[in-house]
Amino acid sequence: MPQTGERADIGLVTEPQAKFICTDDQASLQTLLAQAESAGTVPWHMRDENTGAPINFNAYPKASWYFSNVGSPQIKTIETPVTVDSAHMPSLAYVPYILTGDPYYLEELQFQSNWDWGSLPPSYRPTIAQARQFAWSLRNLAQAARMTPANTPSWLLPASYWQARLETQRNFFEANYVNSTSPERAMFRSCTPIESSKDSGPTEPAGTWVDPWEDEFVTCVIGWTVAMGFSTWQNAFNWKIGSTIARTNGTSGWVRANATPYRMILRYTATSPFAANWKEAFEITEAVQKLTVVNPDTWNPSDMTYLTYTRGALVYAQRYGTPGAAACLAWATSQLAAKGWTTDYKWRLGV
Repeated sequence: MPQTGERADIGLVTEPQAKFICTDDQASLQTLLAQAESAGTVPWHMRDENTGAPINFNAYPKASWYFSNVGSPQIKTIETPVTVDSAHMPSLAYVPYILTGDPYYLEELQFQSNWDWGSLPPSYRPTIAQARQFAWSLRNLAQAARMTPANTPSWLLPASYWQARLETQRNFFEANYVNSTSPERAMFRSCTPIESSKDSGPTEPAGTWVDPWEDEFVTCVIGWTVAMGFSTWQNAFNWKIGSTIARTNGTSGWVRANATPYRMILRYTATSPFAANWKEAFEITEAVQKLTVVNPDTWNPSDMTYLTYTRGALVYAQRYGTPGAAACLAWATSQLAAKGWTTDYKWRLGV
């Protein structure tokens, strides 16, 4: 699971799930059901031996299976062939539960979402260790909150449990990101912890960069959370989409030929002043990354995968009437079409 890179299992849904949703392909249906069955082999089944349900963190607020002995209780894990990783976690059970109503899948979804919480040290919950980790954990949590009924058998946790945790995440996000005065959050709307960004060579100095492509995951998941009916997340979406709009509107000062760079450099060194605006941010990124721009309005990198993430975020922005979103979405869509790029089914979101 921790393997990096674009994969068919990572996204709002998996690629077989998306292909079935889009085309009714029966082979994809069989694959997505097999994926869901395989969820039972993932070692995220932390069960309360007294109730049979996933561990209730209201009853055990300091329980943890983080590798260091910080939990109370500390739940020991064993080595298995599958390494669970919230930053690269597929959505295995949500769509199959919708399709079948089989409670096995709902139980797997609950175990999956609970694992995200318990894998963190108690004193760090909630937190954002990586933007993609937050995105997929929020995806799992919103799915559990949306699909769990109010009244459940004893071996499942009720909707109120998941909805309360979702509200905890929203309050955390608004307090620490939406209302933050730190430049990488207030100006550039990033969820990447810039202070922990590592030195990856001369083009990625430590403490200087954030990951816009990971941030698009966060934006898409928040947009989807609102679409699920959790309207209290709209304020968070309105804040988060600001970065996507600025990188694609062609007027912010950021050159949209590089709308979704792998790294966005916001200062020259970890102790340098932050870029004061989007124009300065691009100038710093251009200088440090040694970018070459031929046409500022034509997508520049050869790999357009990252632009499909950006387009997905813009789809939600247009749905919710974000100012400028329609033009930005039209530009992103036109760039993909112009290069004949085949977008994965899991990112073929429609307005």
